[in-house]
Amino acid sequence: MNKTILRIAGITALAGLTIAFTRIRPTTGDNKGIDIKNFDNTVSPRTDFYSYINGGWAKLNPIPASEVSWGSFNELNDKNQANLHLILNDALADKNAVKGSASQIVRDFYAMAMDTVKIEKEGITPLNAELKIISDMKTPADLIRVLAHEHLIQSDVMFNLNISPDMKESKTNAVYLFQGGLGLPEKDYYLSEEPQMKEIRNQYTAHIAKMFELAGVKKETAKQNASVVMSMENELAKHSMAAVELRNVQALYNKMSMKELQALTPAIDWQVYFKTMELTQPADLIVAQPDFIKELNKMIGTGSISDWQVYFRWHLLSITSNELNKAVDAEDFNFYGTILTGAREQKTRWKRCLRSTDASVGDALGQLYVAKYFTADSKKRVNDMVSNLIAAYQERIETRDWMSPETKKQAVDKLQKIIRKLGYTDKWKDYSKLDIKRDSYLANYLRTNTWEVKRNIAKFGKPVDMTEWGMTPPTVNAYYNPNKNEIVFPAGIMQPPFFNPEADDAVNYGAMGSVIGHEITHGFDDEGSQFDA
Repeated sequence: MNKTILRIAGITALAGLTIAFTRIRPTTGDNKGIDIKNFDNTVSPRTDFYSYINGGWAKLNPIPASEVSWGSFNELNDKNQANLHLILNDALADKNAVKGSASQIVRDFYAMAMDTVKIEKEGITPLNAELKIISDMKTPADLIRVLAHEHLIQSDVMFNLNISPDMKESKTNAVYLFQGGLGLPEKDYYLSEEPQMKEIRNQYTAHIAKMFELAGVKKETAKQNASVVMSMENELAKHSMAAVELRNVQALYNKMSMKELQALTPAIDWQVYFKTMELTQPADLIVAQPDFIKELNKMIGTGSISDWQVYFRWHLLSITSNELNKAVDAEDFNFYGTILTGAREQKTRWKRCLRSTDASVGDALGQLYVAKYFTADSKKRVNDMVSNLIAAYQERIETRDWMSPETKKQAVDKLQKIIRKLGYTDKWKDYSKLDIKRDSYLANYLRTNTWEVKRNIAKFGKPVDMTEWGMTPPTVNAYYNPNKNEIVFPAGIMQPPFFNPEADDAVNYGAMGSVIGHEITHGFDDEGSQFDA
């Protein structure tokens, strides 16, 4: 799993939001009402209403050792995982699954992920072909070709490329270049002088060295490699935008012609890069962080090939660690799971493999999920809720005394044109050209990564597909996308305790209604308000 998440400007999901509402867990077990055991009657609602409502639940639900927080999202996700586990076990038992079918794709990907005997026996040998590509890099031209190859397998080296709607011409797909190349969450982790950040840097450096050792590098060389990686990532961090700066979507929109980009970055042969990516060279593209790309060009021009090889090897190890043997996987968790986030133990193997299956072939798994656990009635009821909440939102807009008539008109127009996507996509991904087979977990993982990158690249030069989803059906989350002015609620979140088609409206509006309202509001927040209808 890639540790650095590519942030498409403006797309906002719930991402761990904790919503304070009474959990729907009735003593009758029918999930239709309010369970008073969740209350804490020793607390006065006049002084601490949150604890009064949720205190009982909190006492009954300590944070599990494998989690860093626990709440309604986690409860539902745990339930969904149990349901998905049944689906995966059914898929494993399906000996007659047709090649290319959702069942075959899910079965074979999950089977290889769960085959720990094979994974342990192979160690890191499945990486040998990829490591050789990096070792064979000798010249500056090789560097650019290998850079493109690493991007094809979704290794987050140097920068990120993505094809997505042009923020100022939303019916057109544009080529975006984003800052990237860091193994820590963002630039402050590298540059802050706070003691905690310094300690994280020390532990990150030790982690890099340990990972190289586990890959067969001698201890002293591994330490040197870690120093090289930290030095290079530190330089990239100095010229990266900070988290707050990334919320300024205007600053992220810097359209350049290819001639201008090449002049800005003479050390990068973009013609070679795009040819290797199998992407038609664009007439122009959007560079989110020109200063970052300019600094990267300087580093490429002055850095040694051997240093870039070390850097590439590190990021390859990092993105594939969860698909390799136990020692590598455990060391990855020790840093990214325990040191960075505080989790005390890893999730069970099947949960980790389920997560990987959903991330890699989520539309195949999603087809099996919605067929078993989602109903048309749920979609209709949630659609009615969205309509009612939009009506309430419009009433709020029209009665605000601080908004001008013209602003109100534009806001209502945008509100009424919000596209709603509920449950699951109407157009599943076509996996016919993706070969999932019983060779190795890592091979399947890299093939799906490359397939997904090429699917993204194929969007260039085509109209924006307004039907496309950014989350898989089983996901317990939701999002608002300003490029399409859409709110999206996967089937995974449209379940109790957030939504139950048999529950009273008051319960559903208190739970799912708050999620819907949250996503609508993103269309009018500091980022969303900069996009029109």
